[in-house]
Amino acid sequence: MLHSLVDSAGIILQQGSNWLYSKLPIENTTDTLNWNSFYPENA
Repeated sequence: MLHSLVDSAGIILQQGSNWLYSKLPIENTTDTLNWNSFYPENA
């Protein structure tokens, strides 16, 4: 299941147990090749 959370810095996606975010402009949310990992417990 794919969830997304929009915040002031951009968009954060949950794909399974992984959370991802992009520092680059986002064209779509299906190509996450250059996205970085986000760890909610460290936020």
